[in-house]
Amino acid sequence: MQRVSIRTLVLLLELLIAVIAMQYVTMITPVRAGAVWVATDLVAPVSAPADQVDNSLGL
Repeated sequence: MQRVSIRTLVLLLELLIAVIAMQYVTMITPVRAGAVWVATDLVAPVSAPADQVDNSLGL
């Protein structure tokens, strides 16, 4: 039985990793981004701060 060189083993390992990576990439579906409509008001309304804060931790 002939001995296999280290270079051949490394190339086979790289091929295996490449095949596994391609299988993984094809399984993942790309995310589709949707457009968001921005109203004509560029400033969002800000609510007034509360007069009393409920501090349940007692600090």
